[in-house]
Amino acid sequence: MKTRVLLPLCAGILLLGVVIPYAAAAECNPVREVKIWGGLSSKPKTADSYRPAEARIGIGAFDMLDIKCPAAGYSIAEREVAIYNRLVEIISNGPVQPEAVCVGKVRSAPTVFVGSYRLVSVYPQDARAAGKSQQQLAQEWARRVAAALPQVAPTATAVKAGVVHCDRPCETQ
Repeated sequence: MKTRVLLPLCAGILLLGVVIPYAAAAECNPVREVKIWGGLSSKPKTADSYRPAEARIGIGAFDMLDIKCPAAGYSIAEREVAIYNRLVEIISNGPVQPEAVCVGKVRSAPTVFVGSYRLVSVYPQDARAAGKSQQQLAQEWARRVAAALPQVAPTATAVKAGVVHCDRPCETQ
């Protein structure tokens, strides 16, 4: 009797822990793509002195991806700023579910999307630096983003409650 109950339970836990995170990095084609820093004419500003050898993209203790080379006319620093601006926009819109993260194509480059937001495209030089194919690297980044964003984005309760604004210095007790 116990075996009949434990087997389906273990299978269900395995399904949730193994299959669903991989499903979060599924293929997608957003109908209405939201572009933030979408072209060379709108490149983000960076300090001339800021020239990182690579950029680790993450929030708090949650690393999502590493940018190791310039691509598509953007320096590493410009790519870093563009990705962080996109992340701010994404998490500013409330809770993020892992299944919102997917891989689509932008001009033949595998691209990680969060809902309709383009987060980052994977270029041949990114793939070479990681020792993977473009598609493999995009899937890896998508899985890492899908795992991290629900941990750092506001919860539905916080979004509904809104931000409490204090226009004077807080008092200490």
